[in-house]
Amino acid sequence: MKKVLVANVSSKVSEGGSSSGKRNVEFELTELNQHLADGWVIEKYDIVTNHIAYNFSIIYQLAK
Repeated sequence: MKKVLVANVSSKVSEGGSSSGKRNVEFELTELNQHLADGWVIEKYDIVTNHIAYNFSIIYQLAK
């Protein structure tokens, strides 16, 4: 059995921006964590970036 889970991540800079120009993105994928707790395993993952904005997607392929 397999599942595909897509996580879209978007980073925004608050008004005034960052003086160093660096961005820090933290996120927790609660749905992915629940699948892993239910016995699913990550078989493969890909990261798809967007070169125009500070967005990216992580595509997880899960197997059980």
